[in-house]
Amino acid sequence: MFTSVDTGREPYSRSGSSCRSSRMKRSCLLLACVLAAATGPSALHAQETEPEPQGLTYVIRPAFTFLMSTVQLPEEEALHMTMYGQLRSQFCTDISSVHLRGYFNLDLMRQAFSNAPPVTMTDNLVITLIPSVIISDWTKLSLFLEMSMETQLTNTTRDGVPMRFLDPAFFYETAYVGQWFDWRAEENKHCLSVRYGIGYAFQQTVANQFLMTDERMMNLDPENPLSAVRQAPTVRLESGFSALAALEYNSQFSENLSAFTQAFGVALAKDLLGFTYRNSHAVLQIGAGINYRLFTLRYDLRVAYDPNYSLRRQLDQIATFGIQMEITN
Repeated sequence: MFTSVDTGREPYSRSGSSCRSSRMKRSCLLLACVLAAATGPSALHAQETEPEPQGLTYVIRPAFTFLMSTVQLPEEEALHMTMYGQLRSQFCTDISSVHLRGYFNLDLMRQAFSNAPPVTMTDNLVITLIPSVIISDWTKLSLFLEMSMETQLTNTTRDGVPMRFLDPAFFYETAYVGQWFDWRAEENKHCLSVRYGIGYAFQQTVANQFLMTDERMMNLDPENPLSAVRQAPTVRLESGFSALAALEYNSQFSENLSAFTQAFGVALAKDLLGFTYRNSHAVLQIGAGINYRLFTLRYDLRVAYDPNYSLRRQLDQIATFGIQMEITN
């Protein structure tokens, strides 16, 4: 009669098989840890330092609004037409370690009358090119060179002074250190972009026949030799410290419904003592809207100030409902 004694373990044959299996599992686990330790950091390092370059992507969004009405005057009827066109386009790409973005923004509103010459209500053309390169992976700091040009397309007046295309024109070159973050969530349905920085900027104000604010104070006779000097093409060079910040948020609620919010602000001091209100260049832009298929409802606000242009602020705010198309790759 065989009597077994409970020793807290199974019979010898099963115990030996279990031990061999445990040792084999531990050996495989140890080998996997060694391989992960040997290959993991190098693979992670390669992913961070050598990201794949981004191809060319672009978005073009033209929008158009038209309004026609008849106005009853005391002696006649006049036909009024208001046409507003807007173009928002941007592109981005990577050239080696340099990230390049560009913006082309245009706002143009004209009013035409059957009994009077047409009048330009809003005319803003801004072209921006921003190359950047990362200078610190740990702090996510980048070095930016932002180059912008501002002018108008049509012939209009400002403070009674005629203006034309590239007359005047403002050119800015800003070198600054800052950060640019892009967040995307839920399969790119929600996108947030934030950019800010501090640096030094150069401004060139180019004018042909446009008179700057200090030149308007000189009341010269046409036969005075100084009048010919005043009407000659001029380029005014200025520089100073600058600061800027930009925010853009896009949300895609469905295939046909989307919304966006944009904000941009920049200030350029034209002296070494810091920012002063009367001797600085400042721009603030805010935009928000909702898009449904080809229809868009949006609000745009732009406030600009430059003492070379005018001693008063330039305020443009427009709320429109019209048609917007989108061209993208």
